[in-house]
Amino acid sequence: MAIVITNGTYCICLNENGKHRKTEDINKAIQYDSINQAKKYLWAHQDRKTQGYYIYDTEKDQVIWKQVVQRKHRSAMTREMLYKQYDGRCQLCGKKLTLDNMTLDHIVPLNLGGADRLENIQIACFACNQLKKNILPEDFLNRVTNVFMHQMEKKCRHNLQWKCIKRLLKTLG
Repeated sequence: MAIVITNGTYCICLNENGKHRKTEDINKAIQYDSINQAKKYLWAHQDRKTQGYYIYDTEKDQVIWKQVVQRKHRSAMTREMLYKQYDGRCQLCGKKLTLDNMTLDHIVPLNLGGADRLENIQIACFACNQLKKNILPEDFLNRVTNVFMHQMEKKCRHNLQWKCIKRLLKTLG
């Protein structure tokens, strides 16, 4: 079994001085003999440098262990500050929210290496937060665009105006 530690882009390796570094070349990655050996490394180096890293089996081509990131509890004062910062609007759809019905969304999801810090948090309505889930903002935009285009095609496929708009949207890219 070839076990490495990666975040999906970089793997942990050793440089010529024997210091731990990261590399994009999986062939240069440290190969651990067991999951426990790799876990010990991650636990010993629990800091920003290994945040978002997981243990990966290169032979089975699958993630075999991932740290569960404990989310911070946000105080009422912090939630109110975020609410005011974003003018009480869902940052994904623009809907006006109340303090009671807003949710907190990690812009870059924790499981993709995002930090559980205020700079990485925005407010969102429950529906958008559920739709976005664990994807990056640009992937969310693609998801919403695909849903919109599919629904419009189902509803208006025979409508001449829709055909013109669809053609225009395709040319815009």
